Amino acid sequence: MTRQKIDSDFVKKMTSKKNLTDRGGGSLFILIFKTNHYRINLILIKTYRYEMLDIIKHKDFINKYNINLDFDSWLESKGRKVFEKIGFLKVHISKGSGKLLDIDSISTNTLTNEFCQKQHNKKTDTICKNCYSFALLLGMRKNMQECLERNSQLLSESILPDSVLPLIMQKYLRIASHGENINMTHVINIFSIIRKNPTTVFAYWTKRTDLINEYFRHFAKPDNVIMVYSNPKKNHILKKIPKNFNKVFNNVHKDKFIEDQNCTGQKCKDCMACYTFNAENIIVEKVKNYG
Repeated sequence: MTRQKIDSDFVKKMTSKKNLTDRGGGSLFILIFKTNHYRINLILIKTYRYEMLDIIKHKDFINKYNINLDFDSWLESKGRKVFEKIGFLKVHISKGSGKLLDIDSISTNTLTNEFCQKQHNKKTDTICKNCYSFALLLGMRKNMQECLERNSQLLSESILPDSVLPLIMQKYLRIASHGENINMTHVINIFSIIRKNPTTVFAYWTKRTDLINEYFRHFAKPDNVIMVYSNPKKNHILKKIPKNFNKVFNNVHKDKFIEDQNCTGQKCKDCMACYTFNAENIIVEKVKNYG
């Protein structure tokens, strides 16, 4: 089935009582539209604040970002068995280790992310040129590529139903210890996960202020997310927190801004500045070299 652009006539026709069947429940429900010639599943995200990705209210938003609402057709086109290879279809959660010991994360594949590739190959000296994820995924963590690539595709290519969104038992979780926001679909799915798990505090790292600011133009910010702006400039401590963010994570060379460095190699669970509201909001770490 080809994806249809949503226009006013399509909305009126599909939301008529004759064509509409509600199969609701939980934090997400699916509206099944029936006509004589085709059947389309449109997935509407219903948040804990009763916000929705609504085909009427957000028609222009959906069309602008080419958001795919038909998960079942997308899954069949990708090959369902590829995503059910590990026995169930879920967003993968990576077990925290090293600096992130005991703090798990939801991440994507840095190596196939166009934004990451461009930043990593830039001539200017940004922190992305020292990217630990590129080094690890090409080296000692090469075995993670498959599960992270599965996340990249799941999170960025279709709005996900509730059954695919993980139920998280941990008190804290990091978003994007590898990778970066791929597109608006990715952002929507991440916030669906955040809203599904209101007792977990999420620390959400990103450089993509463009996508985050656009998302918050349409939806309210959940109470359980700490937005961390990852400053790409080295040796330039950004002390003004960008709009819609809570903290800034900066990187400096070890011999620069020594007195300002407050992320000095300790494990995250022993510091928790990035995972605590109203704690230290300007984080400064010394640059590490990988590979």
